[in-house]
Amino acid sequence: MSKFFSELSFTTRIVAVNVVGFVLAAAIIVAVILSIVSSSLAEQAILSQEGNVKVLNQMLQTKGKGGAQQIDGKLAWGDFVIDGNHEIPDSLKQALGIAVSVFDGKVRASTNVVNAEGKRVVGSKFPEGVIDQTVFGEGKAYNGESQVAGSTYLVRYEPVKDSAGKIIGSIATAMPKAKFFAMLDTITYSAIGVALAVCTLSCLVLFLVTKSQLGVIKHLTRSMERVTGHDYTVQIAGTERSDEIGIMAKALDGFRQSLIRADEMEKRQEAKLAEREQRRAKMDQATQSFAQAIERVVDKVSTASMGLSHSAEGL
Repeated sequence: MSKFFSELSFTTRIVAVNVVGFVLAAAIIVAVILSIVSSSLAEQAILSQEGNVKVLNQMLQTKGKGGAQQIDGKLAWGDFVIDGNHEIPDSLKQALGIAVSVFDGKVRASTNVVNAEGKRVVGSKFPEGVIDQTVFGEGKAYNGESQVAGSTYLVRYEPVKDSAGKIIGSIATAMPKAKFFAMLDTITYSAIGVALAVCTLSCLVLFLVTKSQLGVIKHLTRSMERVTGHDYTVQIAGTERSDEIGIMAKALDGFRQSLIRADEMEKRQEAKLAEREQRRAKMDQATQSFAQAIERVVDKVSTASMGLSHSAEGL
C-alpha cells in the first residue's frame, strides 16, 4: 500500500489524502446529524400525539355533548357510547393518518388498529407494566413506545376520568414506528446525497486548485534541471508571487544569477590563463630565437678564430 502510494504523483497524493479526509469528515457529520435528527424526530413524534389526544378527546366530547361516563357498564361521552363504535377513530385515521384506541377500563373498546388478518384488535387488553402503572396507577399520561397487534408504535396514553375523578378508561393515539423510520430513511438519503454532492464538489475544487498550484512547482522543477544543466536562458516563473512558491521561485532565480556570474568569472579566468600562456609561448619563442642567434654568432666567431689560428701557424 505504501509502495503504491509513493508511486503516485505529488498532486494525486495530496488530493487523495484530502478526499479521504473529506469523506471521513462528511460521514462523521452526517452520522452525528442523523443521530440528533433521529432523537429529535422520535421525541417530536411522541409529543405530537399529545395534540392528537386532545383532538380525539374534543371530538368525543363534541359528539356526545358531555364528558366521560359509564352508561350501562359501557364507556361513553355524554350520550355517545364509544364501545364498538369506530366512527371517530376511523375519521382521525383518514384525516391525520394516526392510530387511535379507546379503552373501556383496561379493554380496548374502539380502535382503527387492525391485525395481520385485517381485523380490528377490539377486546385486547391494556398494556401491562410501566404504561399501566403510569396511566391507571398514577393517573398520568404516558409517552413512549408500545406493542400493538405485533407492531411497535410511538404512543401517548391518557387516563379517562368521570366527573368524580375516577379513572374509567384510557384514550391513546399513536404512529407506527416503521412510518417514523421511513421518514428518517428519507432524511438519511437526502443527507447522504447532499454530503456526497458537497464532497464531490469540494474534491473537484481541491483538485483544480492543487493542480494549478503544483503546476508552478513542476515548472520550477524543470527550470532547476535546466539551470543545473548550465542552461541559463530559462525564465523562472512565479517570482512575482508573494507566497511560499514565490519565495522558492525567487531563490531559484537568485541561484541561476549566481551560476551565471560564476560562469562569467570562470570564463574571464580562463581567458586570462590563455593570454598568459600565449605570452609565455611568445617569450619562449623569443628566447629560443635569441639563443639560436647567439649560437650562430658563436659558431661564426669560432670558425673565424680557427681560421686565424691556421694562418698564424702557416706564417
